[in-house]
Amino acid sequence: MTGWEKQKGCTGATELTEKELSMFRLYREGGISYFALRMDAEQMHERRMYLRRVLAEFPRWENLSNDELNDIRLYDVRTGYILEDSGGREFFLQPARAVQEDTAFRRVRAMIPFEFMDLTGKDFCWDRYRADIAEAKDMINKYTVRYPVFRDKGIQCRQLKPKIR
Repeated sequence: MTGWEKQKGCTGATELTEKELSMFRLYREGGISYFALRMDAEQMHERRMYLRRVLAEFPRWENLSNDELNDIRLYDVRTGYILEDSGGREFFLQPARAVQEDTAFRRVRAMIPFEFMDLTGKDFCWDRYRADIAEAKDMINKYTVRYPVFRDKGIQCRQLKPKIR
C-alpha cells in the first residue's frame, strides 16, 4: 500500500498498529477523505482505545464520542502530540510529565558531576548547616515538585529567596 493510497482511503489498513491507525481518520462515504482509511470493526476499536488512552491526560479531549474520535487524527511528535480535529484545525498537546529521553538528555546537559548523578534530595546532608534550614528545604522541595506551575508562571528558582538566619 503506498502513502498516497493511505491518504486517499483507497485500501484498507491491514497491517497497521493502533498508533499508526490513529494518524488516519475513519473513511466514511460523504465524510472527510483527507488522511482517511477504511478500517474493520477490530481496527476501529483498537484505534479508539489508543486515542482514549492518550487523550485521557488532556481534559479538553478526554470525553469525545466515538463519532468525534472517528473524525480526528492524532500523531506523536517528540515532545507531545498533534491532534487534528474534524475541521482541520491542529492542536499541540503537551504531556504534563517529562518524556524519558528528554530527562536523560537534560541530565547530561546539566553537567552534574558523576558522583552526584544518581543522588536524590533524600541523599543530601542537611545537618551540615548550623542555621535553621527548614524553610529553605521546604522551598526547594515545593519548587521541585511543582516545577511545571512555576515554569508556566515564569518563576525561576533564583527568584525564590529563603530567609536563613
